[in-house]
Amino acid sequence: MISFKYPLGHVQPSLSVHANTMAAIFLSLVTIFLVYSSQLSSTNALSVNYYHQTCPTAESIVANVVHEATTNDKTVPAALLRTHFHDCFIRGCDASVLLNSKGKNKAEKDGPPNISLHALYVIDQAKKQLEKKCPGVVSCADILALAARDAVVLSGGPTWDVPKGRKDGRISKAIDTRKLPLPTFNISQLEQSFSQRGLSLDDLVALSEQNPQLQQSYRRRPIDGGIVCKQAKAGSAHSSRTKALIKNLQALKRSSLGICELYDQDEQHFWLELD
Repeated sequence: MISFKYPLGHVQPSLSVHANTMAAIFLSLVTIFLVYSSQLSSTNALSVNYYHQTCPTAESIVANVVHEATTNDKTVPAALLRTHFHDCFIRGCDASVLLNSKGKNKAEKDGPPNISLHALYVIDQAKKQLEKKCPGVVSCADILALAARDAVVLSGGPTWDVPKGRKDGRISKAIDTRKLPLPTFNISQLEQSFSQRGLSLDDLVALSEQNPQLQQSYRRRPIDGGIVCKQAKAGSAHSSRTKALIKNLQALKRSSLGICELYDQDEQHFWLELD
């Protein structure tokens, strides 16, 4: 069950969204993918109580490590969530993104989109503490999933129960990082990329509409009640894409949003007005 504990941030008037605010909003929206990703993790059944008997303090140990790291470096939450997203999008949530290259095999970690991943030391620290408490019990895949959830919460986003019992992957190939959506993708390419991972248009909208990696910008406009959605260029205002945009923004709407002007890569301009 997802529980929204805090507002999803705000948009600054007449300016591009500040990097920290944008990151916090994205951390909240990407939750849709993280909850869904549990189904991509393994053919084995996952359970919220998976470590209840074998390592009952697993979640608190991970949470404490993430909290301490965030206290020292405010970029940690975004880094952890990005790492988890990149991991899940390729082979499911199996922590294969954490594996090092070996011999002639170049691992995911060294693929072009992943070279800039950081804060991996947080997962290492959590693993070390868990090995002292519960040797050989908690998988790195579960640690990364828990850390991503904690990162969202620390950023003011929602919390949810993380199903556990993932198995760590043993295969990691840099060439597979080509499956990750690129910042240069237009909306059609993004739809295709997400559909290949079993994600719908609604998921795509919620994940990408405020993702700074997709180079979109938002501006504040005066609030004027109601909800309006129009395309500035040719096309039906009642298209499936428009309806998906309305549906997701209605679910997340807040009084501080006002009218948003969304620019996406293929220059379809949407105006949305939320009361």
